[in-house]
Amino acid sequence: MDEEDRGIYVRMLETYERRGPSGIEEELNDYSPEEQDLIRRAWAAPPPKVDEVVAEELVARIRLDRMKGRHSGIIRELSEAERGREAERVARLEAEARELARAITDLERSK
Repeated sequence: MDEEDRGIYVRMLETYERRGPSGIEEELNDYSPEEQDLIRRAWAAPPPKVDEVVAEELVARIRLDRMKGRHSGIIRELSEAERGREAERVARLEAEARELARAITDLERSK
């Protein structure tokens, strides 16, 4: 799946998690016509044996991957800020990294 399609699926799954199947239908018009087509195809032909538990696990895995990617990005930014001796930025990024690391740990423990 390419990155653009993945983003659409992530958004769709977030809507599903937040509002359930009816939420996807209600928010479908918020997507472009191409995205609507992709969602309709996915909804019409879901993978075999996908139940609520599997969907929830998939949402959690995607969320965890996104959080880990964001954490890595913060660490890279933090390294740059430290090299540039940007004290305020370093402090802000350290706080963000700590908060995100805690959230990642909590999500991993809840599996």
